Amino acid sequence: MNLMHEDMARAHMDARLRQARVLQRGHRLARGARLTRRAERAHQQARLLLDRAAHACSADGGNSLARSTRRTRRRVTARRLNADG
Repeated sequence: MNLMHEDMARAHMDARLRQARVLQRGHRLARGARLTRRAERAHQQARLLLDRAAHACSADGGNSLARSTRRTRRRVTARRLNADG
């Protein structure tokens, strides 16, 4: 009689562990997708900033490139700080 209860307890614990593993795998996949989207957005924003800087550089003979680069560095640093926080 006692062995039957132990077997049932083991079976229940195994089922809960399997369920926890499935949930954990789903969370990892969702996190990976989220990080991929974030990286793609950052890449797109960097491309836009570079295009703007190149356009500004060609419009005024290169004088605004240094300012644009400094602004870009500040923005990237701020985003990194916000992402870590």
